This record gives sequence, structure tokens and C-alpha cells, in this order.
Amino acid sequence: MVTMIKPAKYYAETTFFMLDKGAFSDVLSSLNVSGTLLLAEEYQPPWAIEIPDARALALAIPVAADTKIVPFHLVRRGSFELHTDDASPLVVRAGEVVICTGGQRHTMVDGEPDRVIPFEDLLDDFPVRIRKGRSSGATELVCGVFMLGNTNNNPLIEALPPIVHADVSGRNGGKTIQLLAELLLNEIEAARSGQGYMSDRILEMFCAEAIRIHMEAEGTDRPGWFRGLSDPKVGAVLNKIHEAPGAAISVSMLAQSVGMSVSRFAARFRTALGEAPMSYVSRWRMNVASRLIADTDLGVEEIAHRVGYESLPAFTRAFRKYFALPPAQWRRKHRAGLPVRHLE
Repeated sequence: MVTMIKPAKYYAETTFFMLDKGAFSDVLSSLNVSGTLLLAEEYQPPWAIEIPDARALALAIPVAADTKIVPFHLVRRGSFELHTDDASPLVVRAGEVVICTGGQRHTMVDGEPDRVIPFEDLLDDFPVRIRKGRSSGATELVCGVFMLGNTNNNPLIEALPPIVHADVSGRNGGKTIQLLAELLLNEIEAARSGQGYMSDRILEMFCAEAIRIHMEAEGTDRPGWFRGLSDPKVGAVLNKIHEAPGAAISVSMLAQSVGMSVSRFAARFRTALGEAPMSYVSRWRMNVASRLIADTDLGVEEIAHRVGYESLPAFTRAFRKYFALPPAQWRRKHRAGLPVRHLE
């Protein structure tokens, strides 16, 4: 599935809940988004560059264990075709960006080249390779990766399509992402002190804005988290869950909070998100718990109470269901820099 974003139409016509605070901001901030530029260069056709899948890319780019790598390709001038194994070629033109959220192997192609350049061959000047020029007919690219943490049981990640295709030129409105693209390109060209820090911050906002526009433009087309956020009743409940995931929560309490019967609320929630209310609560609690286990020295029993479990054995069973290990063992493995599993 490929999503092409045209910001202006949806900015004008759609009202969404909880963009400034609540579930969307909570889940987005939990990802600890960062970014790295890898190259800014022009290519004269014919050319082709192959980007490996996320697992192989993680071997070429130094990232922490369990960090999700999401490549992006921004076209300043010219165009290319994006080829994947499971979809028709996608044309990406000047003023557009493609974000490969699914982590699949893909190839950027312009013309009919004799050979495909492996992406690893372009990383000699890591972290960023910059070439200036204005050759006629060339395609100018800015490529890099977003790095996302805490993606286990993260509803935002699960709601994104494998490829997001966004217009960042301002032709269709959407001034925020246009300005961020311009800021990024200006930072590359200026080559001033602190460029790495500034680029990282801009990339973080660029990623967040692309996700937000996708939600507003295409996110409600199928059941999932974005559709749930756009539903006044379900969105209000999601906000309530994220506000206090460790509070006592039941389907009856959630239904009452939005003035609905239990049966009608449960059906509406499942229709919007594709899962039952308490299933969502459990998965988000495990996301919060895994972050507390990874990033704090709190005891496991204290963490269990913070995410709504009165019984340590019950919490341990729930944690093992999602992560295949008991909490203490999962913590030791995570802190040793070893990959940790996620079952659901």
C-alpha cells in the first residue's frame, strides 16, 4: 500500500481530535524520533541505487538495538522510480518525499542503467555526503533515515502503510512540511557549525509532520488507530487511556465516560480500531512498561503498579505474552544491547 499525501485539501476539510495533546502526542513522543542525513547528491541518468531492508541497513548504520530504521528520499530536482518487490513502480518527482516505513528492500531507478549501486557504497563519507552541481537532466536527492525507538506495541507504527509518499513543495498547501523541507535543505547548503544538531532536530519535526499529514489525509480509510482518533467517542476514550494508563480501567468505565452503553461502545471501538478496548489497553500498558524497564531503575513490582497491575505475577504473565521473557530478564538483555523479541 502506498499513500500519496496532498496536504491542503485535508487541512481545510478535516477536523481531528487530540493533535496538540493526548493520545497522538503521547504515542509520537514515545518513539523518541531522531534522524540522520546520509547523502545530498545529484545523479545523471541512467542510474539505480538499491536500499537494503531495515535489518541489513542497521548493519551499515550505527544504531542502538531495537531501533527501527526508516529510510526517506527527498527529490529536489528531477525524478526517479521507486521499485519494491510487492508493488508497481512509484514515480517520485521534484518536491516530493517517499518514506519507507515498512522497512522493505527497494531500488531508486532513473533510466535503464547497466548496474545497480548498493547503498552501502555511497556511505564512504558517512554521516552525510554532499555534492553540488546543476547538470542538465540530473536528479538531485536528499536521502537519510529516521530512527524510531520503542516501536513494540506502538499503535502509530502499526497504523502506517509500508510507503508514505508526500508532497512537500507547497503546491497543494501544507506549509509546515514545506518550511521544514526548506529548512533542511538550507542547513545542508549552509554547512555551518552545529549542522548535525540542527539537521537532527529538523528531521525529527519533518518525520512528525509527515505522519500527522498522513493521518489527516489517508489515515481513516481503513480500521486502525488513526480512524479511532478521528472518531469523537473513540478518540475521547483513547485520550483517556493515554492520560492515565495505570488507572483502573474497564470497558464499562470507558463506555460511561462517553455516554454510551457497553455493547454499543465496544462495537464502535472494535469497528474503528479493529480490536477490543481492553486489548488496546493491555498492549499500550506493555509499551509503557517496556520503556520504564529499559530506561529507569524502578523495580519490576513498582512498574507493574504504575501500569495498572496489582499483582506482580499477573504483570509478569502479561509481559511474557508480548515479549517472550520475564521483565527482569528482558531488562538485562536490553541493557546488554541485545535485540529483544516482540510477539504481538
